[in-house]
Amino acid sequence: MDNAIIDLQARIAFLEDAQQQFNQLITEQQQQIGALQQALHETRDLLKELKPSPVGDIADETPPPHY
Repeated sequence: MDNAIIDLQARIAFLEDAQQQFNQLITEQQQQIGALQQALHETRDLLKELKPSPVGDIADETPPPHY
């Protein structure tokens, strides 16, 4: 009976350690996701601020003479 209790206590200790490691990993990944989202928003804002392309819209182009 004592061996079974010791075995269960060891398993519980292992599971608690694994849970703590998973929680730490999830926290780190959430921080990385937040940093990536911030970088994405900054990049999107920078792209919005860029000057328009000097190339005209294709719809404004006249067709070539052979059409």
